[in-house]
Amino acid sequence: MCSFVHDDKVKVFWDKQEAIDELQSRSYRDSWLCATNLMFDFFGLFKDSEEQKKFNIILRGSSLLKAQSYMDNKSKLCHEKTKRKIEFLDTMNFLPASVQKLGKIINMPKLECPEFIGEKPKSKSERDQLERYNVNDSLISKKFIDFMKESFNNANCKMRITIASTAMDYWRRNYMKHYMVQPSIKALLDHYPSYFGGRTEVFKRGSVHNLYYYDFNSLYPSVMTRQYPDPNSLKYNSKSRMSIIKSYEGISEVEVECPSKLNIPILPFRGEKVLFPGGKFKGMYTHVELRHARSYGYKIRPIGKTYYYTKKIRPFDEFVIEVYKKRSQYKKEKNPLQLVYKLLMNSLYGKFGQKVTERENIVHESKVTLDMLDNNEFKRIKDYFILKTKKIRCPVFVLPIFSIYTTAYARIKLYEAMRKCDPYYVDTDSILTPDRLKTSDKLGSLKLEYGITDGWLVKPKMYYFDGVDENNKPVSMFKVKGVMKVFKQGHERENFSELLNQEKAVFERFVKFKEALRSKEEYKVGRLVVNQRLLVKKNISLEDNKRKWPSGFDCYDLQDSEPIILS
Repeated sequence: MCSFVHDDKVKVFWDKQEAIDELQSRSYRDSWLCATNLMFDFFGLFKDSEEQKKFNIILRGSSLLKAQSYMDNKSKLCHEKTKRKIEFLDTMNFLPASVQKLGKIINMPKLECPEFIGEKPKSKSERDQLERYNVNDSLISKKFIDFMKESFNNANCKMRITIASTAMDYWRRNYMKHYMVQPSIKALLDHYPSYFGGRTEVFKRGSVHNLYYYDFNSLYPSVMTRQYPDPNSLKYNSKSRMSIIKSYEGISEVEVECPSKLNIPILPFRGEKVLFPGGKFKGMYTHVELRHARSYGYKIRPIGKTYYYTKKIRPFDEFVIEVYKKRSQYKKEKNPLQLVYKLLMNSLYGKFGQKVTERENIVHESKVTLDMLDNNEFKRIKDYFILKTKKIRCPVFVLPIFSIYTTAYARIKLYEAMRKCDPYYVDTDSILTPDRLKTSDKLGSLKLEYGITDGWLVKPKMYYFDGVDENNKPVSMFKVKGVMKVFKQGHERENFSELLNQEKAVFERFVKFKEALRSKEEYKVGRLVVNQRLLVKKNISLEDNKRKWPSGFDCYDLQDSEPIILS
């Protein structure tokens, strides 16, 4: 069953075709329909329907960003473009949170889940209970997206398809002061090898006790107040020189050698995964990171091309200062608008580094043209074509040097904080250490999130800690990357301990669209379908291959590590 909640009415359906027929009524022309976890709802509704192929489906990874169709003169869904359209969006495009969390934000609690969820109601009472539960979920999603849209409008920006594109619209309307020249396509593509993300590393692992978990107050926004290369002053040399690296901001292709005494190296290296190794290696790096590495004893030898900028600008300082001030004020007032400004502030930098190649679209065979096949690499699976673009699509806002420098500044700031303590673990904007560090509420300063009494630290994105939060309330922190619903509420410590001993996880998940397309008859369960429940048994490796460890993982010991050495 499903429900559609409007401003002035509620529609509940126990039949898929009735719900689809409702969507084809005139009142849904030029409408947005929003859901939380759109992938599940959309393919649940259109799974067995011919109407599915009339939608343009836009995916990001395994998530459904948007589904769009059009209406002909008879209000029937069609794939041919007309003036009337209907679009499905996901609230997770703006905040990746459950309905329960969205309800807390807008002060509308989610109802208690019926015990018989997933089964057909056996009585009118159960039917009524399920309807109330479902309608309440729909209402929470609607009120949340209404709140976001109204907030964006009041902030003088337009709500786009994602929070990142909305943040870009907000910055361009309110804070972009000068026109910026976009580099050539070749120059843009040459920039991307120097774009690295946040640093996530374990330096000590095993059984841990009496630690402190710190994170930065808005790390990325805090470094965005610094100077950036001015895109209007870009220069290119086929061979870099140390004088250019010392004098100008930019990126250069170099060979570096890390000093042997440095147990925690500075520069990243992209192999099968991103490492922070010792030894000698080559790469494309920002000049600000190369100068920072050089101050710690790195030997740097320019070996290839360089893009450098003769001028500097501060394009984001006013944006960050004003938005952070608004967010802080709303946070003190416990106003949900603080979330809006937090999302706008944290989502802007990455949009400048949006990929301009290797875009993948999934198109139903009924909508595929010869032009599409000529201009894309393609693979046919069942009734769909997976098209991988050969063309480079480059929106005007793409200026990757801004994203590249933001993450570089952030890694430098994290590194300098690590130098003041004995770090056990770092993850982008957080540090786990036994040392007490200076804290503050100011933008970019460290704050103490948790005091850890004990737990296990295994590898990046895999840990369990017991401790207290900033209000001295007991908390448990745990994560196992790539594994869902392993932990039963109230038994998290016991479940994590079992993972360490058995190194296997068993959990249930739903099959997603791409996986269903690529499934084969050889699966024991037969051909997979979207939203099918699948029992997964996954082997969990306890070994960390981002650092060199003396022996295998031991949950009763505390092990120290060394950097991997490249040559």
